[in-house]
Amino acid sequence: MPLPVFTDATGLTDKKMLQIAGELNASNTIFLIFCEQKSTYSIKAFSKFEEVSIGSHSILAASYVLAKIGVVTLTAKHTLITFESNWTEKKETINTYVSKDEQGAPSLVQQTYQTSPAIAHHEDPPIGSAIPAFASHICAHPHIQTGTHVFGI
Repeated sequence: MPLPVFTDATGLTDKKMLQIAGELNASNTIFLIFCEQKSTYSIKAFSKFEEVSIGSHSILAASYVLAKIGVVTLTAKHTLITFESNWTEKKETINTYVSKDEQGAPSLVQQTYQTSPAIAHHEDPPIGSAIPAFASHICAHPHIQTGTHVFGI
């Protein structure tokens, strides 16, 4: 299922973002606005009907797209990208780290895990926080081939 990510939504009103999301008809459409701090973005998600909470998939997709198209330069083995959400009254900050492969391309995106009513869904924190470490461990093995893999936990 496609997850559209607009990397520069500067100047778009919520009404315009909702209109765009409705036209795209995706389950979620992500809008990013660059903040003054380095590699920090305000993030909003809209369904075709309303603004919705930011799920982990939205954060990971936004991080990957920013790195893939070069908006964020991967200067280190693991480059920090920060997102801020104001979906509820409480401001939330979410950090991700985008890893680069030997050629400098984005490879693995990890999110610092938080359980919060404004961010993601209510998941089991021990499992949720273990997923990035597990994925990194699996990907570090040379016998894993490029492609899509499904692992049950």
